[in-house]
Amino acid sequence: MFFDKLINNSIEYVTNHERDFIHIDDVCDAVILLISASITGPVDIGTGTTVRISEILPSLPIRNNLPYERTKTLANTSILNSLGFYPKHHVKDFIGQLLSR
Repeated sequence: MFFDKLINNSIEYVTNHERDFIHIDDVCDAVILLISASITGPVDIGTGTTVRISEILPSLPIRNNLPYERTKTLANTSILNSLGFYPKHHVKDFIGQLLSR
């Protein structure tokens, strides 16, 4: 939802929530790595770092206390990192490319 609104220039406000955004190329790389690994059970796929939404578009008003929203989402990447996975893309670079269009 966030990126669709960002691309369509329809974001009206931001929040102080923190999110672990991951590029689809990195998701695919992680899945391919996990297919050949002997890992069983659930594995978080993410970057292991967060970005505060309000930092992406600091010019917009901040809306606080949204019900049913997690304050922070962050993948535990310890299993992926132990397999040698590290993301190649950072959300701030991706957003910079979107905003410069």
